Amino acid sequence: MSGGKYKPLDKPADKSLDSDNVLFSMDDDNISINQEIDTSPVDVNVRQKQPSEPARGLFNTIAPYYQVGDDQLYHQVVSGLSLKKVKNLEAGPNTNIEIYSTFWIIMTGVLSLYVSYCGKNLLTEFINGRRITDQKGNYGVLISMLWLLSIYVVLIPVCLKMFVTYVFNQVIGGLELIQWYGLSCIVWIPISILSIMTAFLPGNWAAVLEWILVALGGAYGCGIIFAQIQEDLNEIPQKKVISLIVVALHTLFVLIIKFAIF
Repeated sequence: MSGGKYKPLDKPADKSLDSDNVLFSMDDDNISINQEIDTSPVDVNVRQKQPSEPARGLFNTIAPYYQVGDDQLYHQVVSGLSLKKVKNLEAGPNTNIEIYSTFWIIMTGVLSLYVSYCGKNLLTEFINGRRITDQKGNYGVLISMLWLLSIYVVLIPVCLKMFVTYVFNQVIGGLELIQWYGLSCIVWIPISILSIMTAFLPGNWAAVLEWILVALGGAYGCGIIFAQIQEDLNEIPQKKVISLIVVALHTLFVLIIKFAIF
C-alpha cells in the first residue's frame, strides 16, 4: 500500500444523533398522520355528533307544579272553602294544577291535629289538678298523623286514578285528585283549634261536641272534593260507583282521625 493520495470512505451520517433530523422527521410524521385523521370520514362523524340532552330529574319534573301565583292560591283556597269549582286565573295550560298548597296544607294539618291532641290533654290535666308529665306530648301521634294525611292525600288519589283507568277504562287526572284531596284537609285546621275548647266541658258534653265537630269537618271536606271533581265524574258512566268509593274512603279517614285525635 503506497503513501499516495488516500481518501477514506465517508461514514454514513447517524440520523439518531442528528437532533434536527429527528425533530423534523417526527413533526412531519405527526402532520401527515393528523392530516389523514382529519380527512377521514370517522373524524367527520365525530365532529358532527351533538351532545345529548341531560335527563330531567325528579325535582325538575315536579318544579312547575310548585309555581303558583298569590292570586291563584288565594282563589283556590277561597273557592274550595266556598264549595265552588276552582277556576284557572293564569294563562297557560294546567296552570291551576299545583302541589305547593297541598304540601303546606298537609304540614299545617298535621301540626294542628297534634297541637289539638296535646293541648286538650294538657288542659284536662290542668283543670283536674293532676300533674302534667312529658308523656302528654307523645311524638308518635305526630308521626302517625303525618303518615295518615300523606296516605290519604297521595296514595288514595293514585289508587283511585288507577282503578278508574284500568277497571272502567275512563280518564281522570291524578295530580288534580291529589290537589283536591289536599285542599279538603284544610278543614281540619279550624276543627283542631275548636276541639281544644272541649276540655272545658264535662265528659259527656265534650264527647258529643267532638263527634259534631268531626262530622262537620268530614262532611265539609267531602263537599270540597266533590265540588272539584263533579264535572269530571259527570263524563264517566260509572260515576255513582266512584262516588260511593270516594265517600267510603273519606268516611274511614274521618273515623281514624276521630279515634286517634279527638
